[in-house]
Amino acid sequence: MFSGWQLGEHNEWCKVTNFDIATRITMLVHVPGISVSFRTTDALVEAVDLYATVSVLAGLDVPPTCPPDNQNIAFCTEGTSLVPVIIYVTRTKHDVTGMTLNWKTAVFSQFPPPADHVVKNSEQPLLADIRIMGYTMKTATHRYTEWLAYDPVTFTHNMLHVYARELYDHTHDPEENLNLVDQAAFRYLVQELAHQLRGGWRKALPKGF
Repeated sequence: MFSGWQLGEHNEWCKVTNFDIATRITMLVHVPGISVSFRTTDALVEAVDLYATVSVLAGLDVPPTCPPDNQNIAFCTEGTSLVPVIIYVTRTKHDVTGMTLNWKTAVFSQFPPPADHVVKNSEQPLLADIRIMGYTMKTATHRYTEWLAYDPVTFTHNMLHVYARELYDHTHDPEENLNLVDQAAFRYLVQELAHQLRGGWRKALPKGF
């Protein structure tokens, strides 16, 4: 895997944002006996999926899915095994009849700027300094972000205190140069994505998971 990075895009350096170029990574997977040759997929996957994936492939028990309140849980995972994706991508290259992929509808990430203005430790803020958290959800077609007030003591956010929002159409604007969030034509889409973001990653899991 290679970590997302900005080299001047959006006048930014390093990460410090929730732009797709800063959060997206390259994931390469090879499974002996399954991966017959190089394949690609647009399926939405996350780094947290790797542990569950390796567990399944190694014949080990997958840890339970983390509950909403997991501070006292010794061992759990927020990831989903990628084995169904790997098998789907491999088989559909040979036979596409009757193949459908039951998979995630969105993936999530977050990044904390310490303040709503540039400060000395903007790139690597201390936990005690974080007062804003950027919560991002990426679907097959869009990326939606809300920058919310954050409490570093209770590790909670205030959904009523929104500093800013972002919406990008990855079909027509993959470089995320035009923020559509305040355009009237996208009002209902923003409402839909905001509701989905608040539902969190558990609501985006594959059906029946």
